Amino acid sequence: MRNNQKRRCPALAELRYELAWRVAGVLAAAAAPALPAGVVREASALVRLYTALRGVAGMKFTEEEVREPQQLVGWIIVPWASLTS
Repeated sequence: MRNNQKRRCPALAELRYELAWRVAGVLAAAAAPALPAGVVREASALVRLYTALRGVAGMKFTEEEVREPQQLVGWIIVPWASLTS
């Protein structure tokens, strides 16, 4: 499938929307002082899914679609870094 076809495919458009919606939900939950383990697992799974779609499926994301998963990565790494110091 060519990149132009990937952008116009309704199924992939729905997938992109669902991913963005889920990432936004996790980022909203990240504002809470104590996070449930389920939220951390979902954030980690979403980051892995984004990287798999990029690598295996060859999807190219827009800058906006990349920005939110980058926030997830920063959100996942910063708390763990403080625990190991």
